[in-house]
Amino acid sequence: MSAAARLRTLRHAVEYSFVRLLVAVIDLLPIGVAAWLARRLADAMFVVDRRRRVVAIDNILRAGIEDDPAAAKRLARRSARHFAVVLVETLKARQLLDGKTERIELRIPASIQAVLDDPGAGLLVATGHFGNWEVGAQAFSRFKPVVASARKMSNRFVDRFLQRRKPAQGFRLVPEWFGSPSRYTEALRNGEAVALLIDLDARGEGIKLDFFGRPAATHVTTAMLHLVTKAPLVFASCLRVAPGRFTIELSERIDIRPSGDKGADVRAVLGRLNEKLEEAIRSAPDQYLWAHSRWKYGSWTPPEGFVPVSGGRLGSRIA
Repeated sequence: MSAAARLRTLRHAVEYSFVRLLVAVIDLLPIGVAAWLARRLADAMFVVDRRRRVVAIDNILRAGIEDDPAAAKRLARRSARHFAVVLVETLKARQLLDGKTERIELRIPASIQAVLDDPGAGLLVATGHFGNWEVGAQAFSRFKPVVASARKMSNRFVDRFLQRRKPAQGFRLVPEWFGSPSRYTEALRNGEAVALLIDLDARGEGIKLDFFGRPAATHVTTAMLHLVTKAPLVFASCLRVAPGRFTIELSERIDIRPSGDKGADVRAVLGRLNEKLEEAIRSAPDQYLWAHSRWKYGSWTPPEGFVPVSGGRLGSRIA
């Protein structure tokens, strides 16, 4: 083993020990206390991590959620606090969900409930980095087995540890999809729900599609699965109403009549899903993960008060 490999293994072991300690502390704390501490840590990281702060403020302004840099910065801080609580809730998901159905309010149309009640019917569930998507998927697995994709962490010790904390029954993760949809089509044929995030940056693998009026690289996986398998497609959100308490809402079935033009049909499906995600975000903009780089395409005229920063990004003078 090379010196670099030994150093990496040592670093991963230290990180793993820290994560184990952190999780043990979170497990012992009541959810309210853990959430409060998470928000305070998020405030500190918001000051320290300038890159993510700038990205979040840029994204909020690009989306038109706020047009004042100071207001955008306040919203970005609230979003950082939200994400910190998402991490706490996800780590405590088993405690929060096992036998705690009163923590979840379900809003499911009757037509979709019929799909959930049919063990042989697959369901395609689209969502975004809104509310607590992690807890939402795990809670949903109480009603129908859920298959979701995940990117493996570079630290294999931490990755294995966190995966073991996922539900043992009714919920499984598969490696992030890159060109092999068979694992999803098989799950749909088996009557499982396939849950996919639609707001990941496609990094050149997808198509340009407007999100809040700005072109964004968008994966076509969800649309192609729907068009090929004819599986029912819904948009889902898991809104936090208090630490550890959520409202899960599923849309009516999203149906796009095939036009004969596959490209147009894909755009129609993804466009409808983006509209649903935008509606959810506008209802609670502080519960969206603004700090991830969503927009890669198109020009943008910065509002007054913005100046270029390193790497060509736009950054606020107050960031």
